[in-house]
Amino acid sequence: MSFEINGEMYSSQHQVKQIVRDILKKYEIDEFLKDNDRDFIASLLSWHPNKDQKIGCGIEKVGIRRDPDHLYQKQLFLQRIDGSITDFSWIKCITGHKETAQELFR
Repeated sequence: MSFEINGEMYSSQHQVKQIVRDILKKYEIDEFLKDNDRDFIASLLSWHPNKDQKIGCGIEKVGIRRDPDHLYQKQLFLQRIDGSITDFSWIKCITGHKETAQELFR
């Protein structure tokens, strides 16, 4: 499966995963992504199986925070134009995994 993300073609999931991991390593907890990193992740979000629910009224910022369920892991989140915040799985953006009802209502 190939991916078009932010106007570039990527030939494999592995390639996209490595780029996201590199982005996560560059930023500290509670830091917002900048420029090309922000644009890449925002474009990657268009591949999320629940993208409309996640994006809502539109993306203002994308950031990194500590995953509350796995404190040693970083988690991507977005701040919408209306100020609301939601997390999203970058893995689901790549694999296309649909959330179960249990995952939606946690």
